[in-house]
Amino acid sequence: MGHASGQVYKIFENTIGGTSRFAGQTSYKIKLDGQEPYYGCFINRPSCNAGDVVEFDYTTNDKGFHNVDLKTLKVTGGGSAPAPAGGGTAQVSAPAGNSRDNYWAEKDRHDKAVRQPLICYQSAHKDAVTIACAALAADIIPLGQKKAGKLDVFKELVNKLTDEIYLKYDMANKNLEAGKPIVDPQATKLAENAQEAKENPAPDEWADASDPNLPF
Repeated sequence: MGHASGQVYKIFENTIGGTSRFAGQTSYKIKLDGQEPYYGCFINRPSCNAGDVVEFDYTTNDKGFHNVDLKTLKVTGGGSAPAPAGGGTAQVSAPAGNSRDNYWAEKDRHDKAVRQPLICYQSAHKDAVTIACAALAADIIPLGQKKAGKLDVFKELVNKLTDEIYLKYDMANKNLEAGKPIVDPQATKLAENAQEAKENPAPDEWADASDPNLPF
């Protein structure tokens, strides 16, 4: 177990790649001013900002990565974020009077701008895969004859469905925020009427009643 302290130079955010259950989520690393190591926080955003003076314990794994013990992370002071090496524009300053309120305000902003849309998109992607697999099992997807191109066709379908489903989620969210219903009742009624008419077509009043092919 190691111990580190100093002023936060920047909190780096990266999207996790690969196919693990964490793929697509955001990981965080703390960089202290004038210090070489990066201190990882995995998918947990640390409760500090650029410019904060912090201290924390950390562990080092067998690959040499330093991981923050978030339970020990403490903000001991605050101020403007340090200027980047070599001059230039300074990093975004930490809010005046760094406090727990600042942290929760930033977390709320991040959740609304990044985390919630990302979770929504991941859900849309899972739904798209489910629909595409069902369509594939029902043999209603024209994958083509070339084996090498079938995967590309399937992936293109999944991506298209993902975008369509996500946009529906996004529109539903905007409607809720605006105090509007997710589903238009009038549109729903029209769709129900259309389905009913399709399943129970009205007889042609001009048809010949002696025609044995009539459905009545």
